[in-house]
Amino acid sequence: MMRFRTLTLLFVAGLAVVSLAACSSDNDSASDATTTTTAAPLTPAEFKAQGNAICKKGGEDIGALFADNKDPNTLAPAAKQERFDQVIAITRRQIDDLSALAAPADLQPQVEALTTDATAKTDELVAGGPDALFASEGDPFA
Repeated sequence: MMRFRTLTLLFVAGLAVVSLAACSSDNDSASDATTTTTAAPLTPAEFKAQGNAICKKGGEDIGALFADNKDPNTLAPAAKQERFDQVIAITRRQIDDLSALAAPADLQPQVEALTTDATAKTDELVAGGPDALFASEGDPFA
């Protein structure tokens, strides 16, 4: 059980690391901002706040999937696949939401590189399937 909790935390942390340009460790009231794309680039503070909100929501959503503390390896194959599909959907939503932010010009190349890398890592996870993800103790985004 503890191993699986660690895996879940590593998965969320890995996505946060991949999306580092938008996510930071600061938690302020602006972190509840909604994701919007504007014609003009966001200020660094706006980008950080919106990126933090995206990362926080994704982490909470993935955490909620495992609130029962049930190791997915003990689930029936269909339930295990469903949980895996949900994790992938949440991860892709985070990547899409981060990509949709109008990053400040000086951060745009980093954001594009990081979201491209996160997409590739997610595609690798999909190719490996639920057994590969849930059997691993390592960070899938490392």
